[in-house]
Amino acid sequence: MNSVRALLFVVALSLNACAPAPGEVSADDLAILNAVFEEHCGTSNYVAVVSDLPPDAGSDYAGAPTQYILFEIDIMKRRRGNTRWPAGSLCPHVLVARDARIQASLKVNEGEPLKGNLFQRDFEGSPSLITVSLPVYSPDGNRAVVLIATECGPLCGDGWYFEMQRSGTGWKIANRERGWVS
Repeated sequence: MNSVRALLFVVALSLNACAPAPGEVSADDLAILNAVFEEHCGTSNYVAVVSDLPPDAGSDYAGAPTQYILFEIDIMKRRRGNTRWPAGSLCPHVLVARDARIQASLKVNEGEPLKGNLFQRDFEGSPSLITVSLPVYSPDGNRAVVLIATECGPLCGDGWYFEMQRSGTGWKIANRERGWVS
């Protein structure tokens, strides 16, 4: 039943009438990014490092469940141009960093786990790198889905689809489903 619900939700998203223009990050996009990390901001004891460069669909996520194929197409549509999340701190425990800085830190220890290398030194002891897709919206603009991927080294990471719901007080996480694990 959940897979049928997910498929219907993704088909609805593929109609995507409410998406911001390619290359733009909207106020709703930023509100969703903040909602995704709200819990981490309040309870974490480490810094989550988020790349400012949203992931490309179909590259790192080739093993995604079938029901998310249309969603992945919509991610690619949103990713046209050079769209990036704004760099800076969402809260003391979440840092959106420039991808070039992240890649420079990772290149030094290529192939090594993120733990115990320059990445941790450069990013306040963070154990992993997180990428967040730009949201894909339902036609009425009240629901959205984002893909969150965490990488903690070779064969260490996972990807989650977060279904977001607009409420009277902002965006909230309505559902999470694992898309892949390494």
